[in-house]
Formats: sequence, structure tokens, C-alpha cells
Amino acid sequence: MALMLSLLSLLLPLSVPCLAQEGVFPAHPLSPGPWTLHLTDGTRLFGSPQGGGADALQFQPTSSAVSPFSVNLLSVRALTRGFPLLGPSPSQDRVRLQTPDGIGDLHEGWLLGCMEGGLSFEENGTTHFFTWSRIQSLELLPEETPTQLGTDWVLLQDGSFFRGKRQPQKKEEPWTFQTEAMGEVILNPANLLRVRQENPLEQSLAWEIPLLRKGPRREALIREPQRMRSVEGRPLTVGGVAQGWGWGMLAPSTLKFSSIAGTLHFGLGFDSETQSYLRRAPVTAQLFLEEALLWEKIIFPAQEATWYSVPLLKPGVLTLTVSSDGPGAHVDWLDPVISPSSLASVGEAALR
Repeated sequence: MALMLSLLSLLLPLSVPCLAQEGVFPAHPLSPGPWTLHLTDGTRLFGSPQGGGADALQFQPTSSAVSPFSVNLLSVRALTRGFPLLGPSPSQDRVRLQTPDGIGDLHEGWLLGCMEGGLSFEENGTTHFFTWSRIQSLELLPEETPTQLGTDWVLLQDGSFFRGKRQPQKKEEPWTFQTEAMGEVILNPANLLRVRQENPLEQSLAWEIPLLRKGPRREALIREPQRMRSVEGRPLTVGGVAQGWGWGMLAPSTLKFSSIAGTLHFGLGFDSETQSYLRRAPVTAQLFLEEALLWEKIIFPAQEATWYSVPLLKPGVLTLTVSSDGPGAHVDWLDPVISPSSLASVGEAALR
């Protein structure tokens, strides 16, 4: 993609501020906004594309806390309607167009630029222009390792999050973060849900690849635990509050990880997508280290998430199981982090 961008940078304007056209197809019903922007450093923001140029994408976040920004396409992992899971990185850039049957029309080649109303895309030597209204998803071939500027993960009220480095200032002042993709971001503390300083000694199970991920099988449908998504594919939300990081689980389900010793901090709660259910059975959650039961709790359909800390006296295989005797058992395991010390971690952060 880098070669194509350099060749076409003279042909396409570097910045084309424009509004995405209203599509014939509605926004994905599971999306908090019409689009989700996934960056290579793990950032996930909801909003809409606004044009850009040969080497950049202009993006308008849904959250009023973040101003529109231009991001280099080398920092973009994907741009998707709704909130789908991302698969392995493609071997080429990939555009999937929306179709009435919902399957999608796949095109593989090279992105030439983000232009007014859509994308310029080369496939098998032919240049196409796809309007925003037709595009379901865009995935880009990663061409460089992200620098991952910053040591803070910032979770906003709408469930979007980004990585940045907080600048020193007084607690009561607006918070300033320096980011790789968005530059300087200034936020009022009221716009923040949580801020966690990344510690290389900690182990975040929200980002870890599990040893085992098992969910209930109902006929042809397998409902495995979902990373950063609820059972039904929405952003993790408990008590009406978007939570961002963690796992959505439908009882009975199991997650297993290879863990360090320390203290596991996490939250649990019924996902808000079950709020209208007539029946929501309590869920029994259990934690095992190897074969030993460490912790057990019955989770009821409360309005807010409950946060816990469980000591892990030695490293080993950590297992979380959730089980229930009834329907509606959609439980979110929120921001599980193992800290090697007894210091408060994500669930006990000042901003929550």
C-alpha cells in the first residue's frame, strides 16, 4: 500500500474535508455509531469517516469529547460499520461492500486514498471508486509496527478508548493526552469513564489470547466468549455504562489463561442488552487456579458492575467459569488485570 500511496500522492489532494454520504443501507443496528475506527495501537473509536486524502483518513468521533482528527493510513487497522470482530491481518488491503443479503461483496487490492464521498481502490490493475454508502468494512495490510506512544489507556463514556500519554497537570484541570494518531487530546474529567496506566509487569486478560474459550452450543450456533463485545456483539455495557475492555459471556462458558502470580482485579455484571428480558436467571461465577477453587460468587441482575480483587499466590492456569439454571445469562467479565502487587488496579481506579 505504501508504494501505491507514494505514486498517487501527486494525483490526490492531501486533505479533502467532506461529509460521508448518507447510505442506502442503514448503520449497523449493533453499532453505537455508524462506524468503528480500529487503529494499530489498539485504539477503538466510534464515529464517521469524513474524507482525508492519499495517505490519511479524516474521522469525526461520535463522542463530543474528541475533536475531528486526521490519521495517517499506516496507523489504521480497519474501518468497519457496526462492531464486528476483526480476523487475522489480510495479505492485501480489503474492502467489503454491503449487499442486500448481508453476505458482503469482497474486493482485495490496494487502497489508493480516502476521497470525498468514498474510497479509491485498485484491484487487479483496475481502479474503482466505492462510495461510503456501499462500504461495509475496510481492512488494511499492516506495514509497520505501531510505536504505541503513551502508557495510559483512556476509556470514554461512549465505550470508545485510545492509548496516550497523560501530560502533568493539576487534578482539577482538563486532562491532556499526547497520542500517536490524534496528536494532543484535551478532555474534561467528566468525559472519562476510566484511565489506567499501563504497567509492563501487569497482565491484562482482556487483551490476552486464552488457552481455552468455550461457550454453549445450541444446534448450529456456538456462543463462545467474545473479546471486547457482548454476547450479541455490542460494546460491553453494564448498568447502561459502556465498559470497553473485557469479555462477554453466555452461561455456561469457560475461559482459561496462563497467569502470573499477584492479585486479579476485575468486574462482573449482567450486560444491559438483557435489560428488557422478562427472565434473567442468576449466574454463578467461579475462579480456579489449576484445579483449586479460589473464588465463587452468585451474580444477580443488578444495575451496576461489581468489582473484586482475588489473590493469586502462584502462577498457573487460571480458569473462569460461569453457569446458570435459567435464560438471559449474559455476563460481562470486565477489565481483568493481574497486578504483581497489592496496589489498586483498573476496577478501583479513581475514574470509574
